[in-house]
Amino acid sequence: MGMFTLAGMANHFAKIAARFDVGMHGGLKRAAVLVETEAKSAMGTYKYGWPALDPKTVARKRSGDTPLVETGALRDSITHEVNFLSARVYSDDPKMGYHELGTVKMPPRPVLATAAQRKEREVAEILGRQAVSLISGDGGSATIAPGIR
Repeated sequence: MGMFTLAGMANHFAKIAARFDVGMHGGLKRAAVLVETEAKSAMGTYKYGWPALDPKTVARKRSGDTPLVETGALRDSITHEVNFLSARVYSDDPKMGYHELGTVKMPPRPVLATAAQRKEREVAEILGRQAVSLISGDGGSATIAPGIR
């Protein structure tokens, strides 16, 4: 292994810094899509162990016993955005907050928080591998995990 000079190391780190923001954008995008997909997959199911719907609620719903799904609009409102070195998965539908946190008459059925928690390890792996790939100099093109790039 060759020795680095101080100038050589500074040049190496300058190159990393120049491509880091752009390179991490791809990893953040993959991570956000992963969490968004997980959140949407939970809607209409009990996969997160939510309290059962009240039988009166099930009886009046066109879709039956499908928590958080009536028309699909709430599920479809879940999206993501990536800016600079941050990503967020969110819904701009005000009803999502009531479901996430619950109300006096309705127990919480957290979708976004639970999806993020369930995918935390995979998100860390995606971002960690992306950062290592950028630092090692292959430009962030390393395979992140099977089926995820």
